[in-house]
Amino acid sequence: MNTPSSHESNTPPPPNPEQSMGPEQTLQLLQTQVQTLSLNLEEVQNRIDQTRGLIQTLVVGLVIAVLTTLGVSGWFAYRLLVQDQIVQREARQANEANEAMLEQIAELEARLQRQREQIQTLRDDVPGELETLSDTVQSNRRQLGLIREQLQQLESPAADAEDEQ
Repeated sequence: MNTPSSHESNTPPPPNPEQSMGPEQTLQLLQTQVQTLSLNLEEVQNRIDQTRGLIQTLVVGLVIAVLTTLGVSGWFAYRLLVQDQIVQREARQANEANEAMLEQIAELEARLQRQREQIQTLRDDVPGELETLSDTVQSNRRQLGLIREQLQQLESPAADAEDEQ
């Protein structure tokens, strides 16, 4: 263990420079310290002002960045909304056009079905009617032939009678 020797403990402490100076020197030393402290204080205040200015600039820049981001995102949201409305309107128009086409197709199919039914009716009815008409025409021709023969027979005796006279 280290214990101080008697020689070390008897030595007086080193002299304080302020104690060995006179009042004028102490005043001058204090004035120098005050000036140094004033300069240091001004430097610290300048640094604080500079830091405050940088922080204000940073805050203003961040506010501008946030506002710009909000503006851009709002613009994109608006465009997205407008595009969505356009797509919905076009989809609605396409559905309406599709429904109109489907109605026209249904009408055309119904008309086509009616025409097919008419054709089938004609196919079913016409041969029988044609046969009936054909029979009627032949019957009329036979009757016409008989009437002609009767007319010729009537005209022949009358023509002979005129020749005799």
